[in-house]
Amino acid sequence: MRAVKTWVFAAVAVLLVLAAADSVLAQEDTIWIKDSHGRVEKLERVSVGRETHRFIRYKIAGAVRSWEDEPTENVVRIEHGNKPMNYALADRERHNGNWPGAVDKYKASIKHDRGSDWVKKYARFFLAECYRMWGQTEPGKLNDAVKAYDDYLKEKENSDHRFVPNAYYGKALAARAANKIGEAKAAYDKLGKGPYGETWEIYGQFGSAQLTGGSAAIKIYERIIEKAKRKRMYNIVAAVRLSLAKTLVKEGKLKEAIKMYKEIASTPEGVGKEVLAAVHNGLGSCYEKLASGPDDYKRALFAYLKVVVLYSSAHSEYLHALKKSRALLEKIGGEVNKERAEDLRKEYEKALKQ
Repeated sequence: MRAVKTWVFAAVAVLLVLAAADSVLAQEDTIWIKDSHGRVEKLERVSVGRETHRFIRYKIAGAVRSWEDEPTENVVRIEHGNKPMNYALADRERHNGNWPGAVDKYKASIKHDRGSDWVKKYARFFLAECYRMWGQTEPGKLNDAVKAYDDYLKEKENSDHRFVPNAYYGKALAARAANKIGEAKAAYDKLGKGPYGETWEIYGQFGSAQLTGGSAAIKIYERIIEKAKRKRMYNIVAAVRLSLAKTLVKEGKLKEAIKMYKEIASTPEGVGKEVLAAVHNGLGSCYEKLASGPDDYKRALFAYLKVVVLYSSAHSEYLHALKKSRALLEKIGGEVNKERAEDLRKEYEKALKQ
């Protein structure tokens, strides 16, 4: 009998040890950090501590060294290992692009999930992000996004969290899309004053300058380009020059705009697809406005088709390129072009629903 009891106690002890080990593993986080050359290192079996807009504190499991602080701007991503059920479901829906489903689950996480300090901070922030993304197809959700960002920002416990500058930027984007220009500019200006570092300062000043427009914006753009080059923010450099090219178009300086568009397109390294797609659509528009015959229309068509072929993920620019390409094919004429135009019409209708 004693032997049986001894065996039972030993088995229970082993199970408790295994359960504890599983619990430890479940708590482990993963963090991605980039170096000065832009190379990203993935660190697994990590415990993430404080997450501020200045630094991320973390410790590698089993390491002799204690906690380390990494500047937040070097941290590409953090994946927490101890996700509660509602939060985990919300994350899955967000990654799948199901914005309504993600919104519901993040709300459930905020209301019901218990545990680690990070959960509600993340849930509130990503709730706002999902409303903003949902607003791309249902504009009424943009107002919900602005409110959700405000709800995140007004929480005292979030005052120095790493998502604070992201929240101001997201609010600016949502407010701008909702035509709440005053709120958008206030959010951009908050970033532009530099409390969250030079990278966010550049994003804020660029956004604010876009809303300001005119000759005052052009002077600001020149300073932003200098700062962005120093920080190797090539996408911002290209985006600023894209804004300058659009200004030239508005002023009727089409040949100068074409030159600038071509310069941007010739150095695509580090430039996002949205910007590059807008550049080629801009070229197509300029060629079309200057067109005097079929060959000129073909040159415009090739610029639009480049967006259709290479940049379908830049959704709004892709739709614009499909629409313009179809119109030009019909204008150029011919049976083959008529068939191609019909194919593009079908693709446009399909893409419109996505």
